Amino acid sequence: MEDNIFTWVPIYNKIANKVLEFKNNRSELLRIMYEILEEIGKFSESDEKNCNLDKINGVRGKYTDFDPFSFMNRLDIYANETRKEFIRKFQEKTNMPIEIPSDFAGIPSVNPQNSCFLCFTDDREAND
Repeated sequence: MEDNIFTWVPIYNKIANKVLEFKNNRSELLRIMYEILEEIGKFSESDEKNCNLDKINGVRGKYTDFDPFSFMNRLDIYANETRKEFIRKFQEKTNMPIEIPSDFAGIPSVNPQNSCFLCFTDDREAND
């Protein structure tokens, strides 16, 4: 068995713990996410293919709220090199000392169309 597989496991664990720190400040996590997506060329308000847009009053635009599971899915809708770039940027923006994984063995790619666990703002109920 190779020694350099599953290097992502402890790193994803650290990322999840860092994301948990934003439990009461999801708007900051969302700001960081959009900043990263723009910097790595994976966000445009006119391009919906990466599914990073909400629908508010019938108009597509940036999310105003976001859950941590959907944030973690951002890592897994892209190819491995983009995942590494996303992690590198997240590390920089949160001052989190982690290594960049050398592999993503065992992580399935997430379908971008099903990557957000929150409904569109227009489709949410009062307690969602």
